[in-house]
Amino acid sequence: MNERNENNQNMLEPKGGIQEGASEYAGEKLEAAGGFGQLLRAERLKRGLSINEVARRLHLSAQQIHAIEEEDFSKLPSGTYLRGFIKNYSNLLQLDTNAMLRLLTQSAPVASRQSILKSSSTVPLTVSKRSYSGRRGLGTIMVLILALLGYGVYQGGDWDQESVTILKEPSGDLSNSQTEHGQVTMELLLPQSSLAPLPSLEKQPVPETRSPEFGIAPTTPSVIEPPVVESPVSSDKTLHLSFSKDSWVEIRDSDKKVIFVKTNPKGTEQVITGVPPFYLVIGNASGVNLTYNGRSVDMTPYTRKSDDVARFSLE
Repeated sequence: MNERNENNQNMLEPKGGIQEGASEYAGEKLEAAGGFGQLLRAERLKRGLSINEVARRLHLSAQQIHAIEEEDFSKLPSGTYLRGFIKNYSNLLQLDTNAMLRLLTQSAPVASRQSILKSSSTVPLTVSKRSYSGRRGLGTIMVLILALLGYGVYQGGDWDQESVTILKEPSGDLSNSQTEHGQVTMELLLPQSSLAPLPSLEKQPVPETRSPEFGIAPTTPSVIEPPVVESPVSSDKTLHLSFSKDSWVEIRDSDKKVIFVKTNPKGTEQVITGVPPFYLVIGNASGVNLTYNGRSVDMTPYTRKSDDVARFSLE
């Protein structure tokens, strides 16, 4: 116990051994000593700190600290978040942050190419193909309907003459009369705005069916109710995550804007709302239960077995 107190006291002292250890890697000497991961590990071991202790102080997982020291970019976020991790780790060990960030920049291009090649989970492709074929089929049907309507309007004068001839000639075979009546019925289904009214239709006693003999009381005008204005349907969707393991999560919305990024401890839950599609990166995916608008999402097909990281999108 006394040795541990002495070690903690030595870590907190602003001068002495700590300053001498940090000064050994200052400026250009840091860059010449090796990669940033090797330098961070060496300084951590020199100060007697464990990976779990560093993870607790930086509010990260032990897996992320190990990935930083191994320079395993496939298990780490990219861009600003990764630079923040390296900067905080360097400040904790009192190393030159500018030199460490320069070392990170030298290693980043290789890491970015690896992450691009490994993050090729394109789940929405099948959905986009189906939606494209559905739109193409709907467009074909609309073109056929418009063609039929145009042909009917163009041939409207000929059909009108044929229907008048049929009404004036009752003679003929039964089969012919049925066929001709079928043509009349087809004509009624077409738009009649451009056709002249038939004389036979004008003589039909349709208004006589509502004569006063049936004792129908005159209808009073009903009160016109104001139309109900429906509230606009919200396009926001909800993600619910529950964690049985420590897990780092990053979520982006339809504009590729980060709406949530955090390391989530075991036993906690998170509810995120935004506009889909969502783009998710989930560490320790086997310890995360995800529901999307109340429906459970199986992340197994999108999880790499090597590092238990899931990368996918939700429409």
